[in-house]
Amino acid sequence: MLYVDLDHFKEVNDEFGHDMGDELLKTIASLFKKLSPTNSVVSRIGGDEFALLIPVKSRDMKESNEIAQSIISALNSQPLNVNGHDFLISASVGMTYAEPGKDLKVLLNEADMAMYDAKRNGRSTLRVH
Repeated sequence: MLYVDLDHFKEVNDEFGHDMGDELLKTIASLFKKLSPTNSVVSRIGGDEFALLIPVKSRDMKESNEIAQSIISALNSQPLNVNGHDFLISASVGMTYAEPGKDLKVLLNEADMAMYDAKRNGRSTLRVH
């Protein structure tokens, strides 16, 4: 599971309004779906936070890291254009793995803690629980 929080997104809403912020969130959600394997689930948890459930082969760190890094790189590589406005957005990403006995609440909590660790360590990065 990846827990993604957009860095400094509040500034978009403050400067351009919530309608523009919502359109940018839709664009970002589409980007996440494009970058995730077809059998993944991408959902907006609230605000500017997303959870991505990505099936991987038995804790395959390489595959998981590649997906997370592709999300971070895609956001950092070029502005996202929404309604004629270019937005430079970055994201802090936390990652954890499902194991027998872990329910969704535990997964979300672990990934959220890892994401906050990413924020504390410079943003626009990945941390693993």
